[in-house]
Amino acid sequence: MKVDRSFVDGLGNDPEDSAIVAAVINLGHTLGLTVVAEGVETEDQLAELVALGCDQAQGFLFARPRPAADLTEVLETREWRPRCTWPSTAGREHPAT
Repeated sequence: MKVDRSFVDGLGNDPEDSAIVAAVINLGHTLGLTVVAEGVETEDQLAELVALGCDQAQGFLFARPRPAADLTEVLETREWRPRCTWPSTAGREHPAT
């Protein structure tokens, strides 16, 4: 299940966005789904998502878009790896891949 970037953008600034993100994460976990947040651009957004129990994230914080021709080089050099550490999800009742 994905959390739309429009809600991720307001994390920490807009209480309604934070409540919506928390609700989507809880709903996804209740349904046994992995939850992915879209459009993560800042460390603060990532920290909030981690605190809320989000399983995965994607966005400019991790990597900028690149041409398809660059894909092989990116994968071989591991440039796509995030500049931060995602917490372990071991022991959770929902799947995290």
